[in-house]
Amino acid sequence: MNEKGFHLTLEALISLLLLISFLSIINSNNNVSFDEYYLLEKQNDLFKVWLISNNFSEEELISDLFFVFPGNCKVLLINSMKVFDDCESENTLFSVLFYFSEGKLNKIELGTGY
Repeated sequence: MNEKGFHLTLEALISLLLLISFLSIINSNNNVSFDEYYLLEKQNDLFKVWLISNNFSEEELISDLFFVFPGNCKVLLINSMKVFDDCESENTLFSVLFYFSEGKLNKIELGTGY
C-alpha cells in the first residue's frame, strides 16, 4: 500500500466532510430575521437620546415613543409604574434603562411589539 497516497486520500476525505458540514450549517439558517435586533437597536438609541436631553417628563417620553415606533405597540414603565400601555402582542421586546437623578436610581422600561 502506498503510504503517501493513503494520507492524501484521507486528508481529502476529511476536507470534503468539513466542507459538507460547513455548507449544511450555512443552508440551515435561512429563516434568520433581524426584526428583534432592529427593535433593540432603536430602543437603545432612544435611551441615548433621553439621557442626552435629560428630559424625563412622561409627556415627552410618550411623544418620543410615538415618533420612533409609529406602527408598533408600546409599553412604558417608569420605576415599575405603568405609564403607557397599548400592547396586546405576545411578542414584546423589553429594554431597561437605569439612570441617576437627584441622588436616586431611576428605572425606565420600554417594550415594543414586533
